[in-house]
Amino acid sequence: MIAGSVRRGPIFHIRPPKNWINDPNGPYRDPVTGKIHLYMQYNPNGPLWGDIAWYHVTSEDYVKWTRPESPVAVWADKWYDKWGAYSGTMMNNNYSEPVMVYTCTEPENIQRQCIANPPKSDLHGKRTLDNLVKSALNVIMSEDMIPGIVAMENFRDPTEWWQDPTSPNRWLIAFVARIKDREGDNAHVIVFSTEDPSFQSGYSFSHSLYVYKYDLDHMFECPDFFTLKQGGEHYLKVSTMPSHRDYIIYGSYQLNNTSKQYVFVEDPTRSFTFIDYGPFYASKTFYDPILNRRTIWGWTNDELSNEQIIANGWSGVQNMLRTMVYDHTEKKIKTQPVPETRGLRLDKLVDLRDVAVTATPTEIIASNTNNTLYHEIVARFTLADPTTFAAATTYLSDSDVPEVGVMIRANANLSQYTTVSVRMPGGGPGALRSTEQTETYPPIKIFAGSSADNCSAECNKMRLCESYTFWGETNTCKLYWKTNLMRSKDDATSGTVREPLLYLGRTQSGTIGSTAPLHGRAPFATATPNGFELHIFVDDSASTPNAAKNFTDSLYNLLDTLIADREGDNAHVIVFSTEDPSFQSGYSFSHSLYVYKYDLDHMFECPDFFTLKQGGEHYLKVSTMPSHRDYIIYGSYQLNNTSKQYVFVEDPTRSFTFIDYGPFYASKTFYDPILNRRTIWGWTNDELSNEQIIANGWSGVQNMLRTMVYDHTEKKIKTQPVPETRGLRLDKLVDLRDVAVTATPTEIIASNTNNTLYHEIVARFTLADPTTFAAATTYLSDSDVPEVGVMIRANANLSQYTTVSVRMPGGGPGALRSTEQTETYPPIKIFAGSSADNCSAECNKMRLCESYTFWGETNTCKLYWKTNPMRSKDDATSGTVREPLLYLGRTQSGTIGSTAPLHGRAPFATATPNGFELHIFVDDSVLEIFKDEGLETLTGRLYIDNGADTTGIAV
Repeated sequence: MIAGSVRRGPIFHIRPPKNWINDPNGPYRDPVTGKIHLYMQYNPNGPLWGDIAWYHVTSEDYVKWTRPESPVAVWADKWYDKWGAYSGTMMNNNYSEPVMVYTCTEPENIQRQCIANPPKSDLHGKRTLDNLVKSALNVIMSEDMIPGIVAMENFRDPTEWWQDPTSPNRWLIAFVARIKDREGDNAHVIVFSTEDPSFQSGYSFSHSLYVYKYDLDHMFECPDFFTLKQGGEHYLKVSTMPSHRDYIIYGSYQLNNTSKQYVFVEDPTRSFTFIDYGPFYASKTFYDPILNRRTIWGWTNDELSNEQIIANGWSGVQNMLRTMVYDHTEKKIKTQPVPETRGLRLDKLVDLRDVAVTATPTEIIASNTNNTLYHEIVARFTLADPTTFAAATTYLSDSDVPEVGVMIRANANLSQYTTVSVRMPGGGPGALRSTEQTETYPPIKIFAGSSADNCSAECNKMRLCESYTFWGETNTCKLYWKTNLMRSKDDATSGTVREPLLYLGRTQSGTIGSTAPLHGRAPFATATPNGFELHIFVDDSASTPNAAKNFTDSLYNLLDTLIADREGDNAHVIVFSTEDPSFQSGYSFSHSLYVYKYDLDHMFECPDFFTLKQGGEHYLKVSTMPSHRDYIIYGSYQLNNTSKQYVFVEDPTRSFTFIDYGPFYASKTFYDPILNRRTIWGWTNDELSNEQIIANGWSGVQNMLRTMVYDHTEKKIKTQPVPETRGLRLDKLVDLRDVAVTATPTEIIASNTNNTLYHEIVARFTLADPTTFAAATTYLSDSDVPEVGVMIRANANLSQYTTVSVRMPGGGPGALRSTEQTETYPPIKIFAGSSADNCSAECNKMRLCESYTFWGETNTCKLYWKTNPMRSKDDATSGTVREPLLYLGRTQSGTIGSTAPLHGRAPFATATPNGFELHIFVDDSVLEIFKDEGLETLTGRLYIDNGADTTGIAV
């Protein structure tokens, strides 16, 4: 335990006295002092996740742990880790000096790798390792060094270093990354190499150590690559987000004859195994050079609401340190608490080692520990008839299922108790025809199977798998790590693995956390076919049972209020209240102002709730992470007759509208009491690499301040620069207000501003034939698409230019059968639709939506804020909204940032059906574009290198 920890709560699991912790990091035993160091992810500012730093504790014996006076060893205080000093490793370099490598995370979750070292004065002095100094060479590895990486937030979690088998003077280190390779979007464990024996610099991407095609998030976390003895076989440990569990992959480290690199090759005869069947996550293995053993730490999160966690003041524990041993009979790694933990026991052992079990299907014995928060139980069961747990038996009801174990934390009349047991799954050996799973718990693997029997065999073989569903129509097999509720489905077949489960039953526990059971496959060991032993550690809210498999769980007996959303995991705008007129104190949670069920991240950012005039209607502005855009929700602020609270009720006749179609994010509205007006600021991020940003020395701008006006004809808020910005103009206005457009499909006029970095353009277009932009027309090629606008930042021969225009989307009004979108850009909304026509109508109605895909097999409709490339899919139908787009074309711009176009729906205004006006502000690398007095706006970035014919920002 840690000296000074609070009385109530776990005392044998490492945690600070307050605040949030998660992943164990950098476990290290100093061979000079013998001291054991453990770091962990820590929020120094509160009990919820955020502001991640490294917390530090030490021990001499793995039993008693102390923290230094200033326990934060690494702060998130540099530009490159402002979003957090994420997980990492500490290990001796080739000069026997400890080196820390960690994932340094820049705002917007840009993940790179950095180094920190103990000061030389500390290494040659007390060797406390309390304060680690970040290297002046940081960042040492960045995402742009990785071929094919998918997004900048998918490169993290360093392993230990090891020597390259092909070169004694080269060291390797591995990370996880999400990479688009030849076979698709996959989870990779990648290797970087260096020939610097100090581990400080000289890193380059080497190769992928291991690739996995079946992870639903296409991304692992927290890898470890290790052996259990010198020269022994290698194992790969990863954390997987869909199941929130850690597993071990068995295989060999061998030379690939094609690449001439050493890679990890999975052993097909030994499938993966979970380390634990409960919340044991982001684990870290650790080699102790003094005891010559490898052990593993894991993190257990809380199951309380944020309100309860804040009231407690802390969240998360580190599991008891476990040994790791490979069992050659069972062909898997097993873990149990290190023997040093016996020093914690005193007289709290409950010994139940000689329990003879009759043929009674259920035998749960009381442990007689009901009034002790901290105790240890050993229970050994011998079955008179092991066939009680026969795989071939069918159990028609839960009361028939054989179950043997221990009852803990029970009250006197047994109305409240928790069971730790081994039990069979319900049902029987026969497959359930015309049945599929509901997917409360996601699958662990999806693949093309030839039959239900093949799917069942694969589930039995894969030791992570408890159940399966096979769909004959698509020949799809899904393997599940936890069995879901079943429902009727004509062409589906489902089944469970007929094997005993290690089981934690919490239905009657009285916990105010989750009451869902935790379980996993636990066949009787080969050495003990007639029984099993349970070893259970109870540490207030953390209990750790050990059997053929292990799992960890959290139980709560606190009288507090649990706030749950009955409809699922949703984005809420919540309200706190206070009666303190100074706004300084006295806050309490009140209620949810607004709930949205369709946000893919289940979370908004940067809300604003406002009116545009005294007594006027209310609007809700939110920032949404999937699209990285801000939008406005239209509705009313009214009394809910059930809750008696005022809530925001969305107006179904006016869909949301984006404020801007480009990088205008995390905006903030502002009421000026002197001018009696509300305005809005927005932030525009950069599109450069980190190296270019560092060279520039700055990143990001605030957009020009904009007015906000509700247009009653178009039924939306429009924004445009405050009139004060006219004072900036001087002679930089390019006036193109009388442009008559013929029936030519494309008419882009030069703005004659090619050599000025700072200017303003007003262009008003009148179309001779507005039907040029007719929704019913089909455009077979890009050259046919009507487009009218302005060409800016062009060179003399027009080989380099940028277009600001209004144009139609490609294609035509007919839906594309047997076609789905690839989701380069995520959907803005997913819902159950009745037909492709219904999906199309909803997209047209929702003003954020540009395109849709409908899948008939699942009746699923996805609406997209930006149209993706299409691909063939039998049962899918896709289409686009047939409406003009406000469009920034950057393909020929010469920018060294993104060349992808930016666009959004921009129908001709009711007041000007034959044309439109563009108002364009060019401020070096920042463009702000306003159509029709701000009915639609678009912010963009251009980084044009200096050259013979152009003027631009030098990067």
